Amino acid sequence: MTRDELIINYLISNPTAFIKDISNATKIPRSTVQRVLKQHENRLLPNGNTIGEQLKQNKIKGNLNGGISSSKMTLSIKDKDGKFIGSIKVSSEFDKKIIGEARYYLNHDINMKDVAIHFNISIRTLQLHFKKLEELDENTYILVRKKQEIRQAEGRKQVSGGKSSNYSIEEINNICDTILKKRFTYKEASNYFDIPKSTLFELLQRVDINRRSKLDLLALENKNVVDSIERKRSK
Repeated sequence: MTRDELIINYLISNPTAFIKDISNATKIPRSTVQRVLKQHENRLLPNGNTIGEQLKQNKIKGNLNGGISSSKMTLSIKDKDGKFIGSIKVSSEFDKKIIGEARYYLNHDINMKDVAIHFNISIRTLQLHFKKLEELDENTYILVRKKQEIRQAEGRKQVSGGKSSNYSIEEINNICDTILKKRFTYKEASNYFDIPKSTLFELLQRVDINRRSKLDLLALENKNVVDSIERKRSK
């Protein structure tokens, strides 16, 4: 097991651990632990948080004179076909949190990216939250889905005829660079930018050969991750 795997696996098993706890348990210097976790801050943990988000939460709780104790459980999230797509650590305030995120989205002229930034969570975590919303409050979920569909329809109008005419090359390059930086799949990028996947794919055909090559490599990496997960599930 590599040094990075040792550190990350300890955090997966002990998500509320502090840097010093990980350092003490793994016998790896704090500075090294901190650097490794920073490098992997966008990696998603089994509880639905990214490593970066989990460490922020741990830090906040550590400042609350011992934190707040609450009963927690891990909630599995499945897609419409019943396949596992993630899990979230829930507490007594979990339901209110999700509904609050949804209503903030509905009450403001914003997209999913804006909501994620406002609540200091990743777009992936927000997607899992909104998936669970269907069970918590069906009426609010329907309104969220309707707004998402309207925003995507507006995106289609902006690229009428499949020409992507209303996007400048600078805007397209910014979209591409964000996808590469955040290591998004096309589905995640579509939700992040509120742009249909078909439109997004068309836009990205206009980037330069260097960016195009990087996108192809990222798509391959994401596919390998999915294949690896599927192999583990089948065992």
